[in-house]
Amino acid sequence: MTNSDSKTSWTILGAGVVIGIVIGLVVLRLLPSTNTNSDSVTSLPPQLYSGSTDNVQVEISADSTEHHNEIADISALETLLSGSNRSDQVLALYQSVNSMDISRLIALLDSSKQISSNYIRQLVQESLVQKLASVHPKQTLELIDQLTYTPKESMIDWIFQEWSRQNFDEAVSTAQALSESDKTTALTAILNSRRDLSDAIHLEAAKKFSYEQLAIDQILTIVQLENLQDPAEAWKQVTQILQKSTVTELSEVQQEVIAKIAFTWFEQQGEKSLKNISDSLRKYTNYIDAMSLIFAKIGQDNPGQALQLAADLNLHNRSLLSAIMKSASTTDPVAALKAVSSVTSLSLRDHLEREVVSVWINVDPQAVLNNLMLLPENVRIWGQEEALVALIPESPEFVASYIVEVENASIKTNVAPKLALQWAKTDPHAAFDWAQANPLVHINPVVVINLPERVIRNIAANDYELAIQIALEQPIADGEIGLEALVIGEMMSYNIEDAIATLDQTRNEATKNAAMGEIGRELVTKGRSDDAIELVKDFSSDVQIQYYESLAVSWAYYEPTDALLKIDSLPEGQIRLNLAEQLVSYKDVIHSYTPEQIEKIKEHIPPSWHGFLD
Repeated sequence: MTNSDSKTSWTILGAGVVIGIVIGLVVLRLLPSTNTNSDSVTSLPPQLYSGSTDNVQVEISADSTEHHNEIADISALETLLSGSNRSDQVLALYQSVNSMDISRLIALLDSSKQISSNYIRQLVQESLVQKLASVHPKQTLELIDQLTYTPKESMIDWIFQEWSRQNFDEAVSTAQALSESDKTTALTAILNSRRDLSDAIHLEAAKKFSYEQLAIDQILTIVQLENLQDPAEAWKQVTQILQKSTVTELSEVQQEVIAKIAFTWFEQQGEKSLKNISDSLRKYTNYIDAMSLIFAKIGQDNPGQALQLAADLNLHNRSLLSAIMKSASTTDPVAALKAVSSVTSLSLRDHLEREVVSVWINVDPQAVLNNLMLLPENVRIWGQEEALVALIPESPEFVASYIVEVENASIKTNVAPKLALQWAKTDPHAAFDWAQANPLVHINPVVVINLPERVIRNIAANDYELAIQIALEQPIADGEIGLEALVIGEMMSYNIEDAIATLDQTRNEATKNAAMGEIGRELVTKGRSDDAIELVKDFSSDVQIQYYESLAVSWAYYEPTDALLKIDSLPEGQIRLNLAEQLVSYKDVIHSYTPEQIEKIKEHIPPSWHGFLD
């Protein structure tokens, strides 16, 4: 196609066009996008760059015409586009660019790099490149490499659309030398602009890029759009195109197209069409994925029929059957469960029932709770628990009241901690009040979950000041450890200094000692044993012994070398003995000690323990 032909093809004929409508269309196309994250600020219509404005019916205000006459350099252009009447400005930009010769366009493009506004620079550069691409795409490609800060995807697209119209083979050859991301953009532009060429030519061009899938995606999409009402003919074209290709795996686009054609064909001709399609697709590595999409469409309205059809075609694949049930569950989960009941394999039936209930929970967890007796017995308790967990973010109060009435202990013990975690994030006071009213959840006669402790830790993870406030509001008996100790312990994981400073807010000695233990453990695990030692140097012997005993395990486990370096400086023999015993317990299990380290440990343990180190 010649350059003049290209220009002619884009000319907007004025006959019969109402001036106001044209203005509206032009302005809408030229107005900047409100999405500032877009790769392209605007898409100036190619027909406006036909080389002549004789047949373009537009109205330019007196203001904008005056601006047009003043555009002598890039600063004048920038000034024009910085005004208030944006539609007139953009129209003036179009008129100015359209009337310039090539040398002037190139000079302005080079000068545009000086524009300070990202938006205006991008608008100007894209308009100049689009005009240049319609005249000389090869030179334009060289020019855009010199641009900075401008997304080039749209520019590559314009250039190669024009180039392929003028010289298809040259455009293909040049595009192969681009970067991988630009190759995809260029090939897409080439194929889109040359729909007049055969599918075989498109495929051959794509093979040169090793992007055969991209060409097939485009071709099959067109087949679907043009022939979906005649699915037999559409399928014939699909198979012909795939046979010409070398692909061994169907892309997601191809699978979607095939599924739409197959479903339409199935609706018209029934099971016979499915067998035809199944036989044609078996050679592809992701055959099951493609068939799963087809059967999911069938199963959406009739899961029982879909399961039977799959069985008739010997399609017993678990993922395919799951796809059927997931699709059916979005529209009628009760019907889906009824269909699953016909599956003879117990393990497969259980799997599919859980798939159905999972989808139902995602769609409407409240409905699952309201219809528990419709769930098969083997998934009823599990489904009830999962539905409650799904409701926690939006309805924590409902879940809190519901689990009080639940008889199953495992549901209570599994849901309560999750409720404590989530509710503490959205309504800390309500979550804590609930926990105080239900302080213990028994997992078994030995293990319990202390809900107030769980909630206060979760609150502290999000807002430690609020957590301290709530903790200090709770009553505390003499000798008991206040909840503020837990808050301080939680603070240690992200702000040690604030945690240490908060020690002064503890309400009694037991709480302070417990909080210091939390701090000490965190300090030694982070290699700050000097700070851990400094923390209690002025406390009594009893407090120090209790403190060091609480952190001996962590110190010996995480920092044994440091522990051995500091052991002689510890204030009490009992403290040194406790630490040495922990070091012995980790020998060979966690750590290997040097002969010198073994001798150092022996200095602090009784002779009866020496054998454990030999």
